[in-house]
Amino acid sequence: EWLGADLDQKLGMTSDKWETFQAQLSPEQQQLLAMKRNQESDSAIATAIKSTPKQVQKRWAQLLDLASQTRNSTQA
Repeated sequence: EWLGADLDQKLGMTSDKWETFQAQLSPEQQQLLAMKRNQESDSAIATAIKSTPKQVQKRWAQLLDLASQTRNSTQA
């Protein structure tokens, strides 16, 4: 799964950009990212963040979009 591989590779970011990305995440987003890195299921994540699996998928998509913006930004 490419997303899993990307998570192991900091979503394709340099270490500096990875740190910048993580610094701008809310506590809930940080928890979502950590649980995804641990390959936990959407239903387990939903229970942990008091959400539905569908909302987890939507929030994950938003987080990936933010990661893409950070990765592609010209600032370090």
